[in-house]
Amino acid sequence: MVRNKPLYEIDFLGLQLAPWRENEANLGFPIVRWAQTAGYGFAPNPKIPKTFMAVAVDLPDFQAPQGSIHPRFKEDIAYRLSLAGRAVAYSEQGLDYQGPYPSAFHLDERSHTLNIEFSYGTVPVEVRSNDGLEV
Repeated sequence: MVRNKPLYEIDFLGLQLAPWRENEANLGFPIVRWAQTAGYGFAPNPKIPKTFMAVAVDLPDFQAPQGSIHPRFKEDIAYRLSLAGRAVAYSEQGLDYQGPYPSAFHLDERSHTLNIEFSYGTVPVEVRSNDGLEV
C-alpha cells in the first residue's frame, strides 16, 4: 500500500445552508460557503473534483417552526442534489445542475454602481427581491 493514496474514491455531496437572519445585511454564511468550495465558489472544481453541491441561498424559510436554518420545504433542495449527483457521480450528460456564478465585477465610483458579470452554468440568475442581493 502506498501512503496517502486512497484505497477507493467516493463522491461527496454538500448543501449550502439557506439564509437564516431575516432583515439583516448578512443573511447567512458567506465565509462558510466560500470555504465549502475550497475558495472557488463552486463545486466540482480543480481542488475538489469529486464533490458536488446544492445551493439553498435562494430558499430561506424565515417562518419555519424549528428556525429558518432548517427550511420545511425540502423538495427543491433534494431536486438540486439529485441533479448534481447524477451529473458528477454518474457522469450523466446534458443536466443543468450548476447555476451561474460571478466571474467579474466593475465598480463605478462616480455613479455608485456595481456591475457583476456571471459565467458558467446554464441556469439563469433569477432576482426575486428588490431588497438586496447576496453574491
